[in-house]
Amino acid sequence: MSAAAPLVALARAQPAPPIRLALVESLSGPFANTGEAVYRNLLWAVERVNARGGVNLPGGARRLQIDRYDSKGQNEEALSALRAAIDDGARFVMQGRPRCSTPSARTTRVIRRGACSSSTTRRSTQH
Repeated sequence: MSAAAPLVALARAQPAPPIRLALVESLSGPFANTGEAVYRNLLWAVERVNARGGVNLPGGARRLQIDRYDSKGQNEEALSALRAAIDDGARFVMQGRPRCSTPSARTTRVIRRGACSSSTTRRSTQH
């Protein structure tokens, strides 16, 4: 057995990093109840996926991780939260429907323009 064999076995034993999901939503202020409800539903779905082994990909199954970012119902806070999510390594960004809130609409426009692109994130998606 070569000297590198234990390192290869150790690398295979390490679990793949989770797929980072970000929720940008009003989690404080007058619409906090709505934002918390959205988060609870997404968390439920993520827990179900992870309980079944995660997302099956060609390189192996990967778990999902959801991180919350508070837009506070404000445009600038939503943009700041979006930038923080991308900087933190989020691969997908989720938020309320653009027609439902001004912060969501503004964040969607920024994503479409690519103004928040990051070297660590190839593409962010608004749902």
